[in-house]
Amino acid sequence: MKDDDVRRWYENLCRSSKLNADVYLRRLRLFCEQRHTTPSKLVTIGTANPKQVEDMLHDHVQQLETEGYAPSYIKGVLKAAKSWLSYNYVELKRKIKVANADMAITLQDERVPTREELKAVLNHASVRARASAGLIAFAGLRPQVLGNASASDGLTVGDIPDLKIVDGKAVFQTVPAMVIVRSTLSKARHRYFTFLTSEGCEYLAAYLDKRIASGETINESSAVMTLSQGYLMKGRNKDAGKKFITTPAITKEIREAMLPVIKARPYVLRAYFDTQLLLAESQGKIAHAYRQFFMGHKGDIEARYTTNREGCLTSFYQT
Repeated sequence: MKDDDVRRWYENLCRSSKLNADVYLRRLRLFCEQRHTTPSKLVTIGTANPKQVEDMLHDHVQQLETEGYAPSYIKGVLKAAKSWLSYNYVELKRKIKVANADMAITLQDERVPTREELKAVLNHASVRARASAGLIAFAGLRPQVLGNASASDGLTVGDIPDLKIVDGKAVFQTVPAMVIVRSTLSKARHRYFTFLTSEGCEYLAAYLDKRIASGETINESSAVMTLSQGYLMKGRNKDAGKKFITTPAITKEIREAMLPVIKARPYVLRAYFDTQLLLAESQGKIAHAYRQFFMGHKGDIEARYTTNREGCLTSFYQT
């Protein structure tokens, strides 16, 4: 980046989420290009005359709405521009509205897959995609928990305490198996845990067994989802030394498995898990607070249960 101020702003955003930082940077650049300005000029204008920048943002929103852009996208552009301005001490007072801002137009026809559709998706998936889809659908993990955007962190074998490698085979000592989501992988930046059902354990064990059979040594520090040996040998040096797989790579192969069955994002598999918890809650089998906890949301349970209380929730989940 040529502009040091933009670099610092981007680095600051990365400390919270690199994925969001990339999106904000991309949207700020596009906004500046379309309004024939630069980030630094935008700050200069905003410092001298905030109303001029507010008018510029208003006109941009009007243009995007006229061109038929999704409200969520327009709202995202506004957030990126305001974030950049706020970082440079330019605080805007005018509230610029976006029509139907909370309406996810591109997702309104999306639905949670049925049990039969999920089975068909898993049948279309590769061994690795089936394992990752299983962790999302049967443990409620977000895709980025398996591997973040930069492949610098992700779920490890050690994060699944009930999973052991015994005589060259992946063995689950307890089913459902506990899956610990470290704070660095959690969207809400808090440590929590969930459970992987027997079907999910079966798919994950099959994937790990395949890796072991190919000669890979797997221990507690090994990535649960990793790059294939074939991919690493294709000369893509940017992935050299990385043991995790990126979030886009994870979602891409799940999306490919979903394509013949249902038109939806891979994220609906997490909604499938939440739906099963909702059904259990409606039948009085699980409290709402537990459902929040297993989905990784902050709530009453998160404040009360720490590592020395995990046994309580384990017993509850297995009932």
